[in-house]
Amino acid sequence: MAKVQIRNGKIGVDFYDLQRRRHFIQAKPQTRRAADSLLARITTELNQGSYIAPDEQQNFDDLVAAYRTGHLSVKVRDTTAKWYEGALRNHLIPFFGEIKNQNGQTIRRAFKLQQIHVGLIEKFRADMQTKGKGVRTINKCLVLLGSMLRYAIKRRWITYNAASDVSKLREAHGQKQDALELAILTPAEINALLASTDDRYRVLLLAAALTGLRQGELLGLQWGDVDWQARKVYVRRSWSGGRMYDPKTKASRRRVPIPDELLTPLREWRLACPKGELDLVFPNGDGKPQHPSNLLRRGFFPALRRAGLRRIRFHDLRHTYASLLIAQGYNIKTVSTLMGHSSIKITMDVYTHLLPDATDSIASGLGKFIFSPEAVAGGKQMVSKAQARTAEVLKIA
Repeated sequence: MAKVQIRNGKIGVDFYDLQRRRHFIQAKPQTRRAADSLLARITTELNQGSYIAPDEQQNFDDLVAAYRTGHLSVKVRDTTAKWYEGALRNHLIPFFGEIKNQNGQTIRRAFKLQQIHVGLIEKFRADMQTKGKGVRTINKCLVLLGSMLRYAIKRRWITYNAASDVSKLREAHGQKQDALELAILTPAEINALLASTDDRYRVLLLAAALTGLRQGELLGLQWGDVDWQARKVYVRRSWSGGRMYDPKTKASRRRVPIPDELLTPLREWRLACPKGELDLVFPNGDGKPQHPSNLLRRGFFPALRRAGLRRIRFHDLRHTYASLLIAQGYNIKTVSTLMGHSSIKITMDVYTHLLPDATDSIASGLGKFIFSPEAVAGGKQMVSKAQARTAEVLKIA
């Protein structure tokens, strides 16, 4: 049974752990109140079976090593893993991990996982802000840290994910919306882009603008995914980082209608398309999967430049597709389904500001509804009945 004791003039908690090994942990500060608090915490952890002895506690560097082999190399796509590695190397390890000088001497040991609390993570967030890091970079690092601590919980190294209680930074009001609106192409700009695109890439860019497929989904598309009769294309895989992947979510595996303006060019392109084992719709010149950087450097960016358009990302063609659907009056649920979003909340968060503003007509519409002839007549009937009941009551009285 755990109890507070004094040993060699030091106050602390004497107890046996779950393996029946005896421990004496000194209270910090050396006060009875701190010792009682320590006793309560240790007793709770022992009862819950979650107590970890100090010599068995893992540190942040241990977590990084385990996370790399047990999660990054197994469950994360190569392109995402590269970003995670950069975030670990440049931001998370320098703050939470062990630091050595040029001579290899340890200046600071890595934080124990039990030491990574809300206050420390908020200090990390503030440190990144001081260094001038962008909001998106900081928030992505916080997400990565939260994922790592969840992994540590699965390994039973800790019982609490402190990152879950640390708020993400908010972008400046309107900044994200302004950037999105600047990246969206107008119908005239789409025509200018296509007119300035080489024959090899024109149908690919047309497909991006008229289907909203992601770059990897277009590069992984096979002719067998095109249903000519139903005029639909099936999204079944994605090409990224030199590998084919299944769609990320169930919603990403979807059917997207093919407009007539794309159907005919697709039929013509099928005759000219380089042939290969994978029967890809948009392969390289040898019929093999196309490298994304070649698509950008040789096709997309030169076409933007020749058309006199601002430099946008290839992904912005997807945003353009969604915005044009909204402009034509399609409801947000339909847009979300066609985009392959896992939740309508994602669609709302990105595109709500593009929805038509209905507030201007609310006042007049509401007034007309309330004061319609039917409503006014109904109100008069209610008043007449009430007056009749009142007169009857008075008569009885």
